[in-house]
Amino acid sequence: MNEPLSLWILRGVMGLTLVVGSLIAYYALSSGRRLRNRPLIYLGVGFALVSLAAVLAGVIFEVLTHDYLDAWLVSATFNAAGFLVILFSLFTTETLSMAGSARGPEALETPSPSGEPPTAPPST
Repeated sequence: MNEPLSLWILRGVMGLTLVVGSLIAYYALSSGRRLRNRPLIYLGVGFALVSLAAVLAGVIFEVLTHDYLDAWLVSATFNAAGFLVILFSLFTTETLSMAGSARGPEALETPSPSGEPPTAPPST
């Protein structure tokens, strides 16, 4: 137990990065899949890569007993890849096809309170 306090702080911050990044990735991937929204899927993949960076850095340093520089290099590489995917997701507007889905375009229609046939939601 002769480790410096800064190492314990680093472990805590990396753990927090892992938890928060994983939650964002999970919710983005779940929503993207449910809504068939490709940008949300890319966003989830980007945050998954950022979260993976924290895990890999910890494994390289703690388990494989390499130095900080090796762990930092791997972490920075995965962070850069994750942020590039996140940036890509911001410029992608493509959605996945809903053809053949149980929730086709008619699932987006809003029923009329008067019992008339459903109408499309108003565009903004």
